Amino acid sequence: MTSEAEPAPLSRIFKVDEINDGASGEIVATKAEMDAIAGLLDLVRLEGLTFDYRFTHGGSGRLCLAGRLKADVTKTCVV
Repeated sequence: MTSEAEPAPLSRIFKVDEINDGASGEIVATKAEMDAIAGLLDLVRLEGLTFDYRFTHGGSGRLCLAGRLKADVTKTCVV
């Protein structure tokens, strides 16, 4: 039995062998990506979704990723 998983609403591809130690950057989600994520999480609003990241090389060939995810989110709360 085979089934194709739905693609993630937000993803980026990096070639591991091309990542320099200390490489960093910012990923900014598109409106379409934010709309898809908002739908999956049942959010009223999702805006300004960004991810600032930095790669470092660890021992034994490991690659470490650290970052900060930021967004403005509105969720309906029912008490």
